[in-house]
Amino acid sequence: MKKIIILLFFIFLSCSCCDYKELNNLAIVSGIAIDFDNEKNNFKITFEVLNDDEASDNSKNDNRAYYVSGSGKTVTEAFNSTNLEISKILYLNHVKIMIMSEEIATKKSNQIIDYFIRNPNINIMFYMLVAKENDAKTILKSTSTANKVVSESLYTMIENTTSENLSLKVNLEDYVDLNVNPMQDLYLPTVTKKNNKLKLEGVAIFNNKNELKDILSYSESQAINILLNKNRNAFYKYKCSSENGEDKYVIINIYKQKLKFNITNSNANININLMARIEENQCNYDLKDKNNYYKLQNKFNKIIKKDLDKTIETLINNDSDVLGINFKYYKNNNKKLNFKEINYNFKVNTSINRNGLIFEVKKK
Repeated sequence: MKKIIILLFFIFLSCSCCDYKELNNLAIVSGIAIDFDNEKNNFKITFEVLNDDEASDNSKNDNRAYYVSGSGKTVTEAFNSTNLEISKILYLNHVKIMIMSEEIATKKSNQIIDYFIRNPNINIMFYMLVAKENDAKTILKSTSTANKVVSESLYTMIENTTSENLSLKVNLEDYVDLNVNPMQDLYLPTVTKKNNKLKLEGVAIFNNKNELKDILSYSESQAINILLNKNRNAFYKYKCSSENGEDKYVIINIYKQKLKFNITNSNANININLMARIEENQCNYDLKDKNNYYKLQNKFNKIIKKDLDKTIETLINNDSDVLGINFKYYKNNNKKLNFKEINYNFKVNTSINRNGLIFEVKKK
């Protein structure tokens, strides 16, 4: 019995050492950037790798991450070539962000997704982004983020959307679900670099061939967030006056919405109920007077409806059914529909929440 206990002790001890050794040999990848070199016809891969203690001690800039790059004629060759730059084993189950250049998103996204789906060693819950007006490597290697790990900063920005950062949550699993549905087109959030600062800005829309067609404006992206029922923080403003050349606004934050689609072979009637709160009242409306709420709600209904109409026009012009209008109609009628050939009618009802408003505005 003693011999068995001793034997088991050494087995567990050796296993523990083995696991510890393997962990030390892992290079934990947090972010991936994918570009395409048209001159060499090569895929270009960049990994953001978290520093271990040893690497941090040797880092003069106290960076929390370093970068590994590779290239190849195929996606597999590009990924495999990154192993030549590092002695450790690249660990991809911790990936939080994957950024594609516009070139990749326009023409090569199917090859990228196919590689990720077939690779069992890659976490599929990472968020996907399209680099706008920059290559993906430039975004991933930006030094402007506060916590020094760009992928972690972008992940936090997506999780905590603000008025400065407008985004959609789309991970690889979501993207694959959209990809396998022939009646709904793809969409992805974008990231750009302006004034040495990273910003989530706009939504990239694709056609039924998975080709990037356009990047929506800020107002159109807000409208898409609402129409996809994914809005978490849409901000709208109404210019209430202009004094001494300075515009004054009332700004609301839409924090909840409820949509109802009624689609026929000639019309798409979309009822949208929005819950909002006032963020700024630069014109000093008396918010204890309920009539002012009715006036503001009517103003914002018109503003939001105008953005929705413009967004639908953009989708039709780009042949991009990201709202899945065709799919919604087919599910209920077992017939196909061309989303570009029907009329869209929006009925917007914005309710501004009065709770918590306890201070009366005093006129000077």
